[in-house]
Amino acid sequence: MQLKDFNYHLPPELIAQEPAHRRESARLMTLDRKSGEIGEGVVADIAEHFVAGDLLVINDTRVIPARLLGRKETGGKAEVFLVRRRDEAGQVWQCLIKCSKSPAPGSLIILSEGVTARIVERSEHDTWIVSFSPEEGFLDRLEMIGSMPLPPYIRRPANVIDGERYQTVFARERGAVAAPTAGLHFTESLLQKVRARGVDILPLTLHVGLGTFMPVRVKDLSEHRMHREYYRIPETTAKAITDRKKAGKRVIALGTTTTSSGTRRCRRWQP
Repeated sequence: MQLKDFNYHLPPELIAQEPAHRRESARLMTLDRKSGEIGEGVVADIAEHFVAGDLLVINDTRVIPARLLGRKETGGKAEVFLVRRRDEAGQVWQCLIKCSKSPAPGSLIILSEGVTARIVERSEHDTWIVSFSPEEGFLDRLEMIGSMPLPPYIRRPANVIDGERYQTVFARERGAVAAPTAGLHFTESLLQKVRARGVDILPLTLHVGLGTFMPVRVKDLSEHRMHREYYRIPETTAKAITDRKKAGKRVIALGTTTTSSGTRRCRRWQP
């Protein structure tokens, strides 16, 4: 496959810049895989597409406010974007650094609330290893000083509402730098409707990472190198998936990529 095969025109003015007023009121496109028939409705109706015995697998990752603004010791503006945690304490991270000149190892970026970022060394994919101080409580301070990493096609600063709407209602495990977007439209009441149809709902964790922001830089897609992402599948979820597949039942996993055009929002969910 060639990169050019995926080119299409998407007018910028048709890309929604705000979420739907209610999560489940977003519009939904469905595709019957046998007949090829395309249907259209709203996410609130999605429970009707489930049948007893289905297993719905959700991603319980939680988006961190990964975008940090600060200044270099010399006074120049700098932006630190957290990509992946590199230690258990959450003090050392792989980061993207945006500033006027490439930072030097050992240099310091001063953030707010008494937090500083020390550049340790260059890492892969134009990223840097960064150590944050103070050593204790950085993840808690991050909630105060960071902002939500909205996708690049959302051309506005993150606001207070994004702190809630750019998380799924089942977000638990901190670590993603982008939301698993297909799950953003599910509400507790909608999940209850799905359960009421005899469907089990179980979690796994996949922290959406750098690959969601980075462009594809090769023409031949077979040469594209995918970025690594952390994932964890609980034993109960893994067993349930295996048992359902052996029994010929459906396992439905919420996808992570979407296209939004104005008020038309298509969310992909994949049997």
